[in-house]
Amino acid sequence: MLDLRILRRMAETLEAVSTGLHPSAVITQLAEKHGVTERGLWSDWQRRDKWVPALLGLEKYAEFTEMIGQKLKGVETAAWSRIRIVCQKDNLIYFRKRK
Repeated sequence: MLDLRILRRMAETLEAVSTGLHPSAVITQLAEKHGVTERGLWSDWQRRDKWVPALLGLEKYAEFTEMIGQKLKGVETAAWSRIRIVCQKDNLIYFRKRK
């Protein structure tokens, strides 16, 4: 199992290199930022064929999670709307959800 710090570091490396920066410049900066050796980062980069597909697969889950979150927010909004309508109809007092 990958350590979250390593995964984050790999994602930063991939993102920076994909913007056109040379791997050596990225590795130098990230080694300093994360307090690891450049040699370790080069090792990660040389094995990228193993971790890039897994990292890109996580993006699919992030999109799915975001979609579900939006749907849940829609359901919550509809529920509060229904509560407001019922309370108004029955002359009840209701408390609005604070944002």
